[in-house]
Parts: sequence; C-alpha cells; structure tokens
Amino acid sequence: MKIDEAVKFINGTNTAFAEVEDGDLIIFEHNRVSDDWFLRFPTKAKTWRSIIDDEDCLTDVEPQDLARVMDVIQRLLDT
Repeated sequence: MKIDEAVKFINGTNTAFAEVEDGDLIIFEHNRVSDDWFLRFPTKAKTWRSIIDDEDCLTDVEPQDLARVMDVIQRLLDT
C-alpha cells in the first residue's frame, strides 16, 4: 500500500481523517483540531515502535474506524 492510498482509505471513514505533513502520516479525529491527532506514523517506519500515539484524542473515533486505521498502518508496515 502507498501513502496516498492510505490517506484516501482513512479519509473514507466516518470519524478519522489523515494527512501527510513533514514526512509523517498524521491521523486525527474527523473533526480535526490542529494538534489533536491520535496517531503519527513516520512514512519510513518499519515497526509499530516508531509510531507515536495519543489516546486522549480518540474520544470521537468509532471502533470500526479505528480498526480500519490500524489495518492500514499494518499494511503500510508490511510493504
């Protein structure tokens, strides 16, 4: 999976939004407040250890959308 495909897939969910900024894939709640991201994925990451999370910003993310985001991240790590 490519980064642009991941962004498109995540942005197709109801409660998550993704964008690429400074070499990182940043994932927000859909109502995107500037610094309220819940996952920051360096596009060069090879393992989950490189991913930064902030679960305080997950309050409005539906479980099925979070599962989709996690699946996309795993696909990116696998490629």
